[in-house]
Formats: sequence, structure tokens, C-alpha cells
Amino acid sequence: MKQKARAEKSNPRRGKVAAMIVILSLALGGVSIAGWSGLFSSKKGEQIAPMALTPSTPAKEYYYAGGKLVATEQAEASGGCSYSINPASQNFAASGGSGSFNVNTTAGCAWTAMSNASWINVTGGTPGSGPGTVSYSVGVNSTASSRSGSITAAGQTYTVTQDAASGGCTYSISPTNQSVGAGSGTGPTPISVTTQAGCAWSATSNVGWIHITAGASGIGNGSVSYSFDQNTGPARSGTMTIAGQTFTLNQSSGCSYSISPSSQSFASSGGTGSVSVTAGTGCGWGATSNAAWITITSGATGSGNGTVGFTVASNSGASRTGTMTIAGLTFTVTQSAGGGGCTYSISPTSKVFTSVGGVAAVTITAGAGCAWTSTSNATWITITSGATGSGNGQTKYQVAANSTGAQRVGTLTIAGKTHTVTQNP
Repeated sequence: MKQKARAEKSNPRRGKVAAMIVILSLALGGVSIAGWSGLFSSKKGEQIAPMALTPSTPAKEYYYAGGKLVATEQAEASGGCSYSINPASQNFAASGGSGSFNVNTTAGCAWTAMSNASWINVTGGTPGSGPGTVSYSVGVNSTASSRSGSITAAGQTYTVTQDAASGGCTYSISPTNQSVGAGSGTGPTPISVTTQAGCAWSATSNVGWIHITAGASGIGNGSVSYSFDQNTGPARSGTMTIAGQTFTLNQSSGCSYSISPSSQSFASSGGTGSVSVTAGTGCGWGATSNAAWITITSGATGSGNGTVGFTVASNSGASRTGTMTIAGLTFTVTQSAGGGGCTYSISPTSKVFTSVGGVAAVTITAGAGCAWTSTSNATWITITSGATGSGNGQTKYQVAANSTGAQRVGTLTIAGKTHTVTQNP
């Protein structure tokens, strides 16, 4: 600790002061006078000596006829670094502006500066080392109330006060909303701000995809221009706050969809199938069957990428065609006639694989013109050729390695018949 002593003269007519300010130091276990020189006297020749200080009494006053002596403690900064700022505050009009203040310290002493209010932005000078300058900006105050904020720099508090908006300021904007397409672009028309002369205002975007390009602040009447990003997802709305008013921008959906495959043929015996849907994140879709003999078994609704599973019933009559509507797109199913002598058999009907997997082929025997399909019902079995055919043919497939440590069984539906695959661990 350091102690400082000062002499104050309260009544120059009653006494005189002859003193020298001295430095007092804190001794272990208390405060004692390290050195003192001076004389405090009255007209009557009265003398008063300084009193001892303790940590519990950091300031003492010593009265004498005509004046007093005041001693106070002052802590030393850790590491030998001490800091001060100059000036300690500044006031701004409602329109805002920029300012700066100095940080005073010795060379090599590091410091930082940060704003404690959203409307005050530190623009330069931090971090710093040794003496330096902090610069900052103050936003427009469009409210009817004055406000106060601060910047903490080198552990010191710098205060910023700002006047309220001019009395009687009222604001309106036109239009209050607009609608745009999914692509990127600029606002159809600027947004007009109407207010009295001298009334300050500002404009900010409240979403990341709307950007103010002109008119971020103004005084009196003005306008705001903006741009917006492309929308690859569902329809969305965003807002801007302009002169304290809310402007809403509505953007149409940018979702696009595709399906694969777009059609599939089945034998009269029917079977199962699946369709992959590709869509943007957050883009919802649905799947419906338009034929009683086609049944959707999974993926009736989805968002983003997904899969629709379905079954086709056996056909005992003439060939037929049906559709499904998936994500707004048409998927076509054709099926061979039944009762026309179309019979099917496959060979072999099962196969066993080791844990390393492998490839295999299944032979299909059918009459001429009798169509058939092959589908895998397990994710680890992949058809590599012969997914569709007519008459005699062959389906080839591949089995992935089994790393599960347990036996697994999967199936393929080939020409309406079941081929079973067993894989050992």
C-alpha cells in the first residue's frame, strides 16, 4: 500500500498551513509513518503531529485551527502495472457518432477493451500494450428515452451517455412487407421512412439472409434498400427493424425434388419395390398410390432425402399400368398379364456365405414375354444385374462382409419367388 497526505485549509482567516506532502508506506502488520516533514500551526502556535494509519482505517483526517490534514491509502497495481483512462466519459446526441479515449500505463503493460452495451461498438485499439487509444462508435438512439452504457478498458470504466430521440419524433415505413421468389435478388422497391426533420433512425436485419445495402441509418425522411439470398428450402419469412418499425419479407419455397427410378415393371405374380427421393434439407414431401393394387408400405411422408417402399399385388387378368405420386412426381408401375401361361421358377432358392461375403447368381425360368423383377430386401445384399427381365434370365447379386459377429439372414424377391441368403459370422 502507499499512503498520501494532503493539507486542506478550511478557513484562511483562522490559521496558516506550512506543510510538505509526504509518502507513507505500509509496514508489516499495520501502517506507520516512513517519513514526515511539516508544521501545522494556528495563530496561537498550536502544533499537531500526524497519527498512525492501520489497514482498517485507510483514511484519517487531522484537524487543527484553520485547516486539516487528510491521509489516504492507495493500492499498488499487481505486477507493477497501473492504469488510468482519459477522459472517463462522453455524451452523444441521439444520432450517435464515434469517439475515443486514452489508456495511460507504462510500456509493456497489456490491456484489453470491451463494450458492455450492444449499441456501443469498440472499433480499434484493443488489445493493447503500453499507452494507447481506444476508438468506438455509438449507434442511433431512436427511442424516447436517454440511455447509458460503458466500455471496460484496462480494468477501468468509460461511460457513454446518449440523448433520447428528439421530442415529438414519430416514424412510419412503407411498405411494411414484400414477397419475393426463391432466387437471390434485391428488394422490389426501397422502403420509405417518414419522420420529422432532425429525427434520427437506423435499420437492422434480424436474419442472416436479408442484407441492408443502403440506408442503414438516417435523419429525417429517407429510404432503405436491401438484398436477399437464394432459398433452397421451404418458404420462409424474415424481418428488418427500420426506425423501430417491423418490415417483413416473405420468400417462396426453393425446394426441388427428383426420384429414382421413375418406373418399374413387375411380373403377374407382383412383388416389392422402392423409390429414392432427393430433396433439399427441410423440404417436405409425400407419397400416394393412384392404383388399388399398388400399396405404399413405407415413406408415405418425408423431409429431405428419403425412400418410398411399396408392394404390387399379383395380377390374374390383363396387363396393367398404375402410378404413384411421390414428391409431386409420377412413378409408373407396369405389370404383366396373369393367367396367360406365365409361370416362374428360380434356382437356387437359397445360398450360404462366409463372413467375407461374395457374389452369386440366380436363374429365372419363365415363359416368353413373361416379365419379372428382382429386388433386395436387405441393405447388405445388392443386386448388381438383372433387376428386371422378360422370359428366361438371370439375377446377380453381391453380399457385403459380415462384421457383426453374428449370423444374419436376408432375402431377395425374384420373379415373385423368395431367394434366401444366410451369412455366417
